[in-house]
This record gives sequence, structure tokens and C-alpha cells, in this order.
Amino acid sequence: QIHVTAVHTSPAENTRLHNARGERRIASIRAPCGFLPACQSLAIIPFQRGRGGPGGWWIIDEPELHLGEDILVPDIAGWRRERMPEFPETAFVTLAPDWVCEVLSPSTRDLDRHGKRPVYAREGVRHLWFIDPTARDLEAFELRDGEWALIATARNDDPVSIPPFEAISFPLDALWP
Repeated sequence: QIHVTAVHTSPAENTRLHNARGERRIASIRAPCGFLPACQSLAIIPFQRGRGGPGGWWIIDEPELHLGEDILVPDIAGWRRERMPEFPETAFVTLAPDWVCEVLSPSTRDLDRHGKRPVYAREGVRHLWFIDPTARDLEAFELRDGEWALIATARNDDPVSIPPFEAISFPLDALWP
């Protein structure tokens, strides 16, 4: 059975099939305008390229993950290069990321929190961030003994220096368009 979690009539809106926990769903893969480029350029580049930060990560927008029987597309995911020295040249990745960031929207909130989160825990993703552009907040979780523990929150212009990216700090409001 296919559960439709978002239907867009505009051709500019992309949709992607998700198979989370055995349920097939179609959900939007379009983040709020301007968010992903802001996240990449401001907060994450020091980890990907080592400019102003430690480097050592592959940070990818909307990678297709094949994790067991589940196919998921997080908004942003990161792998430590020590675990994945070369990024695969395939259309999808089978190694669970070390960090996932989901951008919450009305059409994806339920899937992100209740469909994908348990799969990420099962596959051993260590860090999970939920960013809500409408509420202008961030919740960061760490996997501990198979359960998600809330480790930090940020709101509005709070400084963000949260694992696994605690080596740098940036104001949360720099992410909003």
C-alpha cells in the first residue's frame, strides 16, 4: 500500500518515494526555499572541506539511502571520511550516515519523526537533527543504547555548537533565508 504524505501540483516541486519501516510513501524532497544552500555554505563547509573547521566529512544534500529494506532520502546527511574514505559513485548509498538533518515541513513532519527516525536508530546513525524553519528552531538527538536522547535545542539566533559539529559555532538564524 502506498501512503501519500505530500502531493504537489507544481512541476517545480519534486517528490520521492520513501520505503520506511515497510510502508511505501511519497513525500516532498523540497526544503523551504533557501535553507539547504544556507546550511551547506555557512555551517557545514568547515567539516566537508576543512575551511575554518576540522574537515573529515562527506556532507550530501538529499542522498538516497538503501538501509536494509528501507529506502530513505534525508534532507542532508554526513559521513565521517574515516568510515567512508571515498564517496560511492552509485545512485544510492548503503552505509548509514553518521549524521542526518531533516528539515521539518507540514508535509514531511510525521514521516521524518515517526517513519524515518526509528530506521536511523536501527541502522546506528549517531546524530539526528530536526530543523523547523517555521518555528525557527533546532532539536539535536544522539543515539544512546539504541534510543534517541535529546542533547541540545536552539531557537531564533541562539549560537549552535552541537555534536557532531561542536568544533565551530554559528547563529541559528543564519540558516533562514
